[in-house]
Amino acid sequence: MHTDHEGKNGSAVTGRGRSSHIDLASDSDADAEDDSDDDSGNDDEKEGSALGLSTSDDRNMKLDAATVIGDLYEQCNVLKEKLHSLENAMSRLGGAQDAVRCIRKLRRSLQFSKDLNDFKKYGQINDAKDDTFYNSFAPMKSHVEKVLENAEAMKEAFHQFGSVNGCQLISLCGSLQRICLETGYIANKMSRTYKSVIDQGAIQVTLGGFDGPLAVADSGASSLSIYKDYQVSPQTIYLDTEKFFGTPKQLLWSPDNENLLIRMSNSLSLWSEKNSVRELFTSPILIQDALWIKDSLRVLVIQTELLTFIDGHTGLPVATLPLHGIRVVAAQGIGNDYLACIADDFLNGNTVRKLLVLNCNTAEVVYGGTRIKNSAYSLRLAKDDFDDNLNKVLLSFEDGSEPQLWYLKQSGLTLWEAKPMFKYDKGPSLCVSPASFAGGTNKLVVCVASYYESLNADTIWVWSTDEAMLIHRVDIEKVHSSLPISVSWKIDDFWQLALAAAYDDGKTVKTGKICFFDSIDAYQEMTKSDIQAVLKT
Repeated sequence: MHTDHEGKNGSAVTGRGRSSHIDLASDSDADAEDDSDDDSGNDDEKEGSALGLSTSDDRNMKLDAATVIGDLYEQCNVLKEKLHSLENAMSRLGGAQDAVRCIRKLRRSLQFSKDLNDFKKYGQINDAKDDTFYNSFAPMKSHVEKVLENAEAMKEAFHQFGSVNGCQLISLCGSLQRICLETGYIANKMSRTYKSVIDQGAIQVTLGGFDGPLAVADSGASSLSIYKDYQVSPQTIYLDTEKFFGTPKQLLWSPDNENLLIRMSNSLSLWSEKNSVRELFTSPILIQDALWIKDSLRVLVIQTELLTFIDGHTGLPVATLPLHGIRVVAAQGIGNDYLACIADDFLNGNTVRKLLVLNCNTAEVVYGGTRIKNSAYSLRLAKDDFDDNLNKVLLSFEDGSEPQLWYLKQSGLTLWEAKPMFKYDKGPSLCVSPASFAGGTNKLVVCVASYYESLNADTIWVWSTDEAMLIHRVDIEKVHSSLPISVSWKIDDFWQLALAAAYDDGKTVKTGKICFFDSIDAYQEMTKSDIQAVLKT
């Protein structure tokens, strides 16, 4: 979910850090390894380390990483040894090249890196190919299914070995059977349906600015409440309540805070003080994202294979541009002509998630992109202070792993370059919101995280943008008797944090402020004494 436009803001629906550089191998190197049939037996030395942790079907229980992944690590090591022995035996037999190739592909699919059992390195990215495998259980499950398909192909190959000595054939078939059992075990461990740690609660909140306005959407009551100034008593800040139908996926204030865009799965509604809530746009195709563009005069509706520009007041389509060979997950505008996108690229029949650039006037891909983590779902952009052609791209991930900073630079009209810079370490906690830039000229990166199994927000992390160094950590769990299910925040130029939080009782919304500019300690608690207003939806 993308809850705010780019800038000094953040919303979340629901340890100390240190800076970390990102080292990402090139796509060409990874592809070359996949296509090669030459196996030197030193795969462990060639592979990098990349590992992320997802949640299981049960949202209320985090997986024990050391147990589950450690178990898989040992099991895959055993399987690799068996595969190596089987490959050597079949190579000596001759006439079994197809089966040998299957085994090599099988081994590559199960190749764990040297550092896989170092569980402190969840966010490390050394190889994009490995990252697709290890980032979450969904791509891992997909790879295991391919492994089992290869095992079936190997069975077919065995039927062609009529001239093979019977004892050898029995031995080979026995090895294959054990391999199938091992891959079946791994498939069972990895077959949990991947679910994001990001979820939408019954109540969603979003701040338009540091001093308001505040929007509170209650999907249970199908109501939208707008508070123009949330810092004074509820009797005077209450502005408007409107009925709407559907479950909001995104609340997006226009840059001037005069209009609120409400994105649902297949429709957009618009609130304004003059016209209240009205339906703006509907489509049978799922809406992935929406952006205010052209100084709030237009809205860009992003669907999986379609870009639609609509009038920001009437909702009438201005232009519709089909996408070819890609599906856009999220996007942000670069000026008036380009879009930086998280998109799935269907490369040679394989789906690869990339950071790429589109011409928003033609939907042409002007930069073919760089591989990124498979769970990337949100990006924010900020211009560099000194180089107008350099954009800072902040990526967030559904598996709750560390946000990443990339540099996206344009040279001339056609040349683009994307480079990974930092990841923002937040210890063992999981990010439960998209990270956003904040504070003056986007000098800060802020994200809401959870230490607890409920995955509800309990901590706000603040890092320096260009050093990825932890500046502050604000504990918000003592604000209320329970943890919030939705959080929206703003940080002003003086490093004051304004907070709006909705709670799981379905009724309470609290707002407050805290200043961390003069704080000596990097850790600070927000308590009930910092709360300025308690709103009832």
